[in-house]
Amino acid sequence: MARYLQYLVTQARRESENEEFSSTNGIVDAEFIQYFNDAQHRLQSLIVAQRPSVFTEEKILNTVVEQESYTLPADIFLENMVSNIEYSTGPDFNYYILDAGTLKDRNPGVFGLPRYYIRKNSQVLLSPIPQRDNEKIRVNYVRRVSELDLRRGSVASVTLGTDTITSLTLNTGDLDSTDLDEHNYLCVIDRDGNFKMKNIPYDGINPGTGVVTVSSGFTFDEGETIEVSDYICGGKETTTHSELPRHCERYLIKYTVNKILMRDSSIDVSDAFQELTLIENDIVESYSSLTDDVINIPEVQRGWWGINGY
Repeated sequence: MARYLQYLVTQARRESENEEFSSTNGIVDAEFIQYFNDAQHRLQSLIVAQRPSVFTEEKILNTVVEQESYTLPADIFLENMVSNIEYSTGPDFNYYILDAGTLKDRNPGVFGLPRYYIRKNSQVLLSPIPQRDNEKIRVNYVRRVSELDLRRGSVASVTLGTDTITSLTLNTGDLDSTDLDEHNYLCVIDRDGNFKMKNIPYDGINPGTGVVTVSSGFTFDEGETIEVSDYICGGKETTTHSELPRHCERYLIKYTVNKILMRDSSIDVSDAFQELTLIENDIVESYSSLTDDVINIPEVQRGWWGINGY
């Protein structure tokens, strides 16, 4: 994990000679933050093309009786980049692999144990359609790295219900209400950028009292929590520390510096982009082989023994 974004912005300002700025003059932080986000999205795309398993995540979905379609995780790369999907009637040892199918494998009105999963936009369709509740769909997918943002405030007080936020108040001393007014969601993180609670919808934040009006109907996931002194970022899936490894930090800084130099119409852009390309190639090449161990040819089990004969 890289350092706090503010440190990276400060370094990019030094290298691009843009340390002096105000709300009316110079290049504001928002532009630097956008370029840092552009940089990590580009670098992730290059790494995924080389080694998608680097960003693999797993999530369990529960079936609903006679429901064909299931929404993929919100943080999936390119909305539908699935690595593998398995199905189980309950116990973990019952999982079997589903084949990747096409719309031609879709069988509306046919119910039973699924054999195929079919990607359709940000959803998967199961065929045949499950006929029982609470069976398990285990999805392994390529996760999109979280957006970057600065700390926009800190928690002064909080009261949590079983799975809801009863009350949430932010410290007014470090509250960036101007930025938060541009968002409808916020994320709560710790000092190292680890998520405490994601994607909290809110209807407004009172800049005088710091009281957050959380949108009705919001429920947080099991294991999520908020504590006093936690930090907040504006937007969905936002954190203060890039989830890319620390050795990628040099690329994020150099990419941002180059964009700022272009913004300034600097004559140094050409040389800077040559250096950026070298860094980019070096990082991507480092992912070409992540293990020295021997990898055997995988044995693909097409069915769950004792349940079907696929």
